[in-house]
Amino acid sequence: MLAIDLDNPDLNQVPDTTGVYLFYGQSRQVPIYIGKSINLQKRVKSHFSQAKHDKKEQKLISQTKFIDWISAIGEVHALLLESKLIKEMMPLLNRRLRKQKSIFSIKLILRNEFLQPFIISSLCKEFSFDNEHYGLFRNHRTAQLLLEDIINTHNLCKKVLGLEKNKSACFNYQ
Repeated sequence: MLAIDLDNPDLNQVPDTTGVYLFYGQSRQVPIYIGKSINLQKRVKSHFSQAKHDKKEQKLISQTKFIDWISAIGEVHALLLESKLIKEMMPLLNRRLRKQKSIFSIKLILRNEFLQPFIISSLCKEFSFDNEHYGLFRNHRTAQLLLEDIINTHNLCKKVLGLEKNKSACFNYQ
């Protein structure tokens, strides 16, 4: 690991090979940023030079106290390694590659004088915890299966619920 002096960083210690670099703050346990490059030294130096003009880079560099790197066999290896490390270590400033977890709920909305169910993700802006939502589900499929079970158990009309788009009566009615 390379200690960084923000006034006079010795970035020549970073190799000019393909790999993944990790920026750490005060704690060396969780990185604040993970990146990849075909030339680690050039890329790390570019973060420092861009910090003079870019507020995001300024924030990153001001928080960075240590830099570490892992060499890779090639560009694809670096890409896969970066993705794996981001998912495992969850660095603060890497948002795009972090696994985005979502929960689902069945939302009941009044349409045409009937309550109609819609499966809503927690990532949607319409998601909230109120009386219009029923249950929390780990995935869309689990919510769908429960909804179908409720419909079949109570012989509800999928057409009235807005889940079937046929011109004749729904299957449960028949």
